[in-house]
Amino acid sequence: MQRLDWILQLANPREFVQDLAAEELYLMMRDIGEHDAYALLEHSSDEQLRAIQDLDIWTGNSVQLPRWFEWMDRALAVGQRTALRFIENTEDELLQLLMLGDVAVHTNDLDLNEVPDELDIIAAPDGMFIFTAPNGSDIAQRLPHLLKLMWAQDMDRMRAICQAARFELKSPLEEQMLHFRNARLSELGFPSPDESLDIFRYVSPTATRASIQRDMTLLERPPLASAPSLGAVAQDLAIRGVTPPRLLARALEQLDDTRRAGFGQAFTFLVNKVFMARERDLQQTDQLPDAGRHAAALTNLGLAWLAEEDVDRATALLDYVWPETCFRVGHSLTLELALQARRLRARAGTNRGLFLFGDPVDATLEAVAQPQPMYLEGLDPGSDAPTWRPFTTLHELGVVAVRLVDADQVLEFFERRLGFSPDALLKAGLAGVSEDDRRHVRLATLLRTAVANAALGEAVAFTPLDGQALKTFMTTRDAWRPAIEAVTGEAVTPQVRTFVEDAMDVLERALGAVAVHELDPRYAQELFLVQSV
Repeated sequence: MQRLDWILQLANPREFVQDLAAEELYLMMRDIGEHDAYALLEHSSDEQLRAIQDLDIWTGNSVQLPRWFEWMDRALAVGQRTALRFIENTEDELLQLLMLGDVAVHTNDLDLNEVPDELDIIAAPDGMFIFTAPNGSDIAQRLPHLLKLMWAQDMDRMRAICQAARFELKSPLEEQMLHFRNARLSELGFPSPDESLDIFRYVSPTATRASIQRDMTLLERPPLASAPSLGAVAQDLAIRGVTPPRLLARALEQLDDTRRAGFGQAFTFLVNKVFMARERDLQQTDQLPDAGRHAAALTNLGLAWLAEEDVDRATALLDYVWPETCFRVGHSLTLELALQARRLRARAGTNRGLFLFGDPVDATLEAVAQPQPMYLEGLDPGSDAPTWRPFTTLHELGVVAVRLVDADQVLEFFERRLGFSPDALLKAGLAGVSEDDRRHVRLATLLRTAVANAALGEAVAFTPLDGQALKTFMTTRDAWRPAIEAVTGEAVTPQVRTFVEDAMDVLERALGAVAVHELDPRYAQELFLVQSV
């Protein structure tokens, strides 16, 4: 409100507002709040009024007419003159679209006796057309006043629009509007939602790095990255709350002011793309800072890969490479991990309600398997936070890569040595286990169950144990080590050996102080598969 008051108290607020780029005015109004900032519409230019509609009344590829009415109401709150200017700067096709939903347009020779009782009848101000709309609907209540404003703005224009609306189809009209809107949106620095998805296109990180290193050796002075000028206010709003990660920050510090400003413009354009690809709705501008942090994280990650984490090389790259290129490389590096994580989750039966690895591995796999792969903050030293954030450094990629390799080795051991598959487990080993208990079954649970069956002289299998089998197993500790060897075989990878030792250590600690007669199968369910009672 202080910013709004400051603008309105200027000697010439109109000049200040109209000097803003169209997207700057829109973002500033969104940031202040449209319910308060609507007064700025009075000082806006025709171009700005058109841009506000392009920016705000669409979700993805669909026009949202209720939003147009909201802006129309704000213009009316300023005054009739602003409302007339708003209608004047609304494209003809959108006004036609108003007549193609619940509204029907008829010529003035319509037999009113044939109009169903459930429809309201509204006559055009000049009597040339008759409109019908459902009784009591929002459009029926708005239409009389709206038609007066439309006819006051340009009677001949509105007659042509109504005549066209009688024969126009909604789908091709929206398609035509979308085509022209996307072109105008691109000029404002916001790619269309479909075009923005290209920012998440995979590129080969290795090939991109080799290509850039080869090309840079041919340049005496790298060209300055540039992008459409979006204005200082729009740039500030797009990167508010964004702290550049360490390598990116250090490289930016070494650029001179001109080159840093050029990077800032190009980075803001990248943020707009990321925002549009993620949200597909410019009304969600409160997500701009989050899109900015996402863009900064993956730009830093891609820059680290391309510059091999060398600050001087990274500084040179910022002169030569667009932030989009760094971002795509960063995203592609995470996508390679995501493909591994998705395959692991499928093999482990996650889509069947199984969470066999346990946390933090299952949580790590879920985070990195997202369409926009994320890093689990709980993997950071001293943290157990379950929250996700974008990958930022090559070290984080390495941490997750190690987790994936370990998980793959252990799962491959279960598949190869123990015949594991989600189907086989659900049909056999979990047949006697309740639905709720299945969510708590882990690979370590299956291993200990297989060891117990082997120690009891049964086949190596995941057959759930009953109370008597558990008590017998506790009395046969001398058979545990041979049973482990029977289950694992002779040659296992270091990851599998560590996994087996950890699983059996848990068993030793849990049962070490428990007497046989005290054992209750209900409390052994995290250690073994236990038959439901």
